Amino acid sequence: VSDIPDSVASIITVCLNKDPDLRLASCQAFADQLDEILNESFLESEGEAITQETINILKRYRESFAFFYDLSNAQIYKLLHVCQTHNYKEGDVIFEEGSVARNMYLIISGKVKISRKHAQNDSVVILFLKQGDVFGEMGIVDGGPRSASVIAETDCKVLSLHQVSLLRCDEVTAGKIYRNLATILSTKLRITAERFDDFSERSSI
Repeated sequence: VSDIPDSVASIITVCLNKDPDLRLASCQAFADQLDEILNESFLESEGEAITQETINILKRYRESFAFFYDLSNAQIYKLLHVCQTHNYKEGDVIFEEGSVARNMYLIISGKVKISRKHAQNDSVVILFLKQGDVFGEMGIVDGGPRSASVIAETDCKVLSLHQVSLLRCDEVTAGKIYRNLATILSTKLRITAERFDDFSERSSI
């Protein structure tokens, strides 16, 4: 028993509490607690590489970007190490419609615009995205051709995550990322459906 870390022992004590109301709510809650301890142990094992400044940056990422909201500091740290940072100038093309898709992107600063080709090959802007927004996520999900082009509306900084890099993450972190992507896609689908309904109503008048 003496070999069990105090942090783990405290969780076990809670689980064995005679009062059901004081125990963890579920097995998932127990698993989440253990996962958090393992992740914090990972940060401690990194030693001097993890400074207080780094910890503060990780916390800011989680607080500022919804994409990271349910990730621990250690999970964000590991994820950032498999991401690439890109800086684009206003007007730069980030990717073009029809190009091969293997990456998703998170806007750290600045704005981008999403455009699609019209029947006459004219580009029509369909959406603007800002800091904290995610785009190109289907590149992670199915790797199909890009359905639209993305251009920097202002100078911007983005993180890109490659499909292969995500697969290299541990299962818990990757699972949370895929779950967050599913939420993002669901939200975008709902917004698209609402816009389509509005357009249909206006067209029928």
